[in-house]
Amino acid sequence: MNDVKYNTVKYYNYICDKSKDTVNIAREKFNDPFFLRRLIAALAAVAALLLFYFMIQKITWRIWHQKIFYYADSCGRLVMEKKETARSFRREKDILYTLNELFSGPESVFLQNVFPPGSRITGALLYRGRLYLNANRELFTGITPQNEKNIIMSVVMTINKNFHSVKEIQFLFNGRVLNHAAGVLSYKNPLVLKKNQN
Repeated sequence: MNDVKYNTVKYYNYICDKSKDTVNIAREKFNDPFFLRRLIAALAAVAALLLFYFMIQKITWRIWHQKIFYYADSCGRLVMEKKETARSFRREKDILYTLNELFSGPESVFLQNVFPPGSRITGALLYRGRLYLNANRELFTGITPQNEKNIIMSVVMTINKNFHSVKEIQFLFNGRVLNHAAGVLSYKNPLVLKKNQN
């Protein structure tokens, strides 16, 4: 029994001595200017790496969410504008997000929204390179032939620039094919997109 008590006390004293040694070493380290400089440099390096990581994440997020849209300028010509928008890994949903952002209008005060109020794309289906877009009737309510051309070209150019897998676009209106809207364009056949070779 006495041997057990003796060994316990001995082990306790050993632990205490080790703890004191550790505390003394730590005090010596923190009193050493060279150690403090190395510690500060290491902390600064970690902070710089974290800052760099978050900057890359932010830049990647902006690039991933940035797309090109086309709106009319003061002369009626379609020009591009870059904007951030929601994205989805599902292609049809991604197209709908993009078109909803397109219909919301430009951010620049020098550009004009070519879409009538209340107009929207209600559905999108991509099948073997052909994109079916279902629009409501408000898209072509009270428009001129020039308005119609700008509306269609704005959608076509935006899709063509952002979705390279789309080869053709077939417009539907409330689920039906419309032959003519303002008497300029025919929607009976799909529109074939011209792809950049660059």
